[in-house]
Amino acid sequence: MFLLLLIFLVGSFILLITFIYPVGKLFTASIDLSQESIGEFSLYEELGAHHTEQLANFKKRDEENGISYHHEDHFVRANEGNEITSISMGKPYRTSSGLNVGDSTEDVERIYGDEYYTYSEMGLGDAMVYIDRENNIEFTVWTQEERVRYIWLASSD
Repeated sequence: MFLLLLIFLVGSFILLITFIYPVGKLFTASIDLSQESIGEFSLYEELGAHHTEQLANFKKRDEENGISYHHEDHFVRANEGNEITSISMGKPYRTSSGLNVGDSTEDVERIYGDEYYTYSEMGLGDAMVYIDRENNIEFTVWTQEERVRYIWLASSD
């Protein structure tokens, strides 16, 4: 009886964790994303005067741990040291590796490989998430109907 109870509890725990935490993240191999950028924005780069033109139409918002800029489908966040920690872009921006909004999921795999995990979120679509553990970077490609809709590059610190 005790063994059945133990099996039930362990099984329930595994199912619960599977639905709450993206377990695939634990088993996804790391890839090098250290040179990846979106448009003129690179992670860990100082947000400075050379970004002024790109941010001209963005709305600035002071946050508890830094600042963010938002315009339509575009978002850039910097920490209190003015270091870029998150970039999310739609058209017309592209990644330094050549990925564009509108490209197919096959294009994503051709450019970045098949070492990613997936999950879905209502309103955003399906995510293909690549991880660079050495540089603390997550690269998420949001897709709908097998096409890239949004591209997000963020520090996982």
